[in-house]
Amino acid sequence: MITIRKADKNDLELLFDLSRQSYAEAFANHWNEGGLAWYLNKVYNKQSLASDLENHGISYFIAFYDEAPAGFMKIKIDSNLLGEGAKQDWRLRKFISKNHIREKVWARCCSKWLLK
Repeated sequence: MITIRKADKNDLELLFDLSRQSYAEAFANHWNEGGLAWYLNKVYNKQSLASDLENHGISYFIAFYDEAPAGFMKIKIDSNLLGEGAKQDWRLRKFISKNHIREKVWARCCSKWLLK
């Protein structure tokens, strides 16, 4: 069973480990030597994640598969996708899961949950 919950500042360590592991599993073959480590240290460092978790315009959600962390997503609220002055837009910034969970299942569950 897949469950999803919004992350908060108490999830920093979990999000740090999960984001780095999930991203590496999904995209390691896209990088040249040293590139993956550089990207993980730039984007998924504890300082950046902690700042995002405190930002009211950014939300992280963690998915659990049979109660084990399985993936995460990052949503930016009021992203201004519809142009100047648009309000309450949101943009899915990251949507990454561990290899053992299928993207289609994760996407279906998350989209149903978000639209509630």
